[in-house]
Amino acid sequence: KNARFAGNSMGGVLSLWTAMEAPTRVERMALIGTPAYVENRPKMLWPLSWPVIGSLYEWALGDVTLRYIANTTFVDKSKVDAQMVAEYGYALKSAAGRRAVAEFVRHAIPSDHHEQIKRYRSVLHSTLVLVGDCDRMVGRAGAERLAKDLPNAVLCMLDASGHAPQEDAPERVNARLLEFFA
Repeated sequence: KNARFAGNSMGGVLSLWTAMEAPTRVERMALIGTPAYVENRPKMLWPLSWPVIGSLYEWALGDVTLRYIANTTFVDKSKVDAQMVAEYGYALKSAAGRRAVAEFVRHAIPSDHHEQIKRYRSVLHSTLVLVGDCDRMVGRAGAERLAKDLPNAVLCMLDASGHAPQEDAPERVNARLLEFFA
């Protein structure tokens, strides 16, 4: 059966890649704050890909890193509290969890990323590109580029929202998703 995807950040990238690799399995997708281009990937995590330094950086992943990323992600900084950091950082509590996150980041930019980007034009699925107007990772330019590169995309910029608009404005994001997937 055909799936409907809604993915935030790298979840959106995975949705897009799925649509390219198995187009008959995807009906439509909502890409939320999706860093679809290399320049939109979080630069703070790039050192994970570097030899030696990457291993040290992986070891240091934890609450401080997560709090920093969260503070650049949310518009409402009051949401970045100890409970949120603990919930989002659960995977980083163990060496295996840090390793899994680091490996995911290391492979987030495939060696053939230029070819992948060229294939965006062949993604014919109905797509909602939803980005917060305060998203410092993707930004308006990245959102507009993605909506332009996907032939059947509609761009929705969400006021007063950052890289995780589903956290900053859950009611508005849910309403837009329900409308899109109806």
